[in-house]
Amino acid sequence: MGAKNCPETPRQQMIGMMYLVLTAMLALNVSKDILDAFNVVDDSLLQSNTNVTVALKDRYDNLYSIQGEEQTEAIKKAQEKAKDLQAKTKDMVKFIETVRWEMTIAVDGENADGVKNAKAEAKNGAIPCVPVSEIEGKDNFDKPTTFMIGTGDKPDPNKYAVKLKKKLTEYHGQLLKFIENEEGKRDPNIEKQLSSVKPAGMIYSKHEDKEVPWEIYNFYHLITGGQVILLNKMISEVKSAEAVVLNHIIASAGSANLSFAEYAGHSMAESKILFSGDNYKTTVIVAAFDPNQKLDVYYQVGVDSLSEANEGAATHVDGP
Repeated sequence: MGAKNCPETPRQQMIGMMYLVLTAMLALNVSKDILDAFNVVDDSLLQSNTNVTVALKDRYDNLYSIQGEEQTEAIKKAQEKAKDLQAKTKDMVKFIETVRWEMTIAVDGENADGVKNAKAEAKNGAIPCVPVSEIEGKDNFDKPTTFMIGTGDKPDPNKYAVKLKKKLTEYHGQLLKFIENEEGKRDPNIEKQLSSVKPAGMIYSKHEDKEVPWEIYNFYHLITGGQVILLNKMISEVKSAEAVVLNHIIASAGSANLSFAEYAGHSMAESKILFSGDNYKTTVIVAAFDPNQKLDVYYQVGVDSLSEANEGAATHVDGP
């Protein structure tokens, strides 16, 4: 630090300038680390959403495959509800994917490499998706904020944040209809599981120290990478809600929807080791099964649940 009676020498000025440059470089490194973390979270969400979609398709296919004598009136109603649920969820997910896609174009432009690659990789009319790692303006917060909120302090009704909130609210209402019984009552536990889909009206913001609209809380001055991840999280929540409702629909159809193609006898001995003079005890059962369904299980001894943290140590078992 210089003073009038003790001016900085050229060497001191150079050191000061180098310090400023170093500080800026450190700040950039921290920013890069954060953005790299965004990439990991985004990749994980995209893969998770893909896995859930495949699992849900299997459940739908199993339900739709019940035909002939096994197709009771309860099954028919369940199949009709499932088709309606599937169509409504597909429409909701497509809307969120459209928001994500158009936001990416608004930030990077049509000629960005990530945008062009996503277009080329999109199949069967699917909405293209650019991973956060390939978005050039992933750290930009002005463009995505303008795209979602507008330029004012309040959400613009013509922007996507307001439209998304309205769409999610409508979808939540549609889900509630699926879990109502003939008397119009709902299981409170199932209803609670669906609450994550419905946007709140106002949310308390620690930064603002007051309640702000849902649109402002989620999308105002959040960088592109964060907004894309948030949209992918919403897709995950929609898929989870779809699974909850589908399980309810299948359960409401009764046990008749459990169809098996084959059966076989199985013996389960109490011990695998037998010495002369010992008594041999075994349980014999007739087990029904479907050879078209494959086992796909992860397990780990000593834990009561699997998460991303311990999934790598789990044992994978697959087969008939």
